[in-house]
Amino acid sequence: MRGSLPRLVARVISKCEVTGQNARVFPAPLSSKEPRITTLDLLLQQKAEAGADFPANIRLEPPLVKTTLARVPADIRTELKDYLRER
Repeated sequence: MRGSLPRLVARVISKCEVTGQNARVFPAPLSSKEPRITTLDLLLQQKAEAGADFPANIRLEPPLVKTTLARVPADIRTELKDYLRER
């Protein structure tokens, strides 16, 4: 297989050659140790700041995880999930 013209012409340059020009510096990647702010957290914070001015038609609910209904009997669990789900 023959290389294409752009691939043959490309050359590797050192970092010091690039820094003098308009070089983009990428931010460090987020580590898993840092707590991540979810959209729900941001909305709850806005609701707390707004107080009574927050729109009444917006309903914020925490996500339903498996451990929430872990102690509920199995025959009732599916019916309860349907009630908790907004339609």
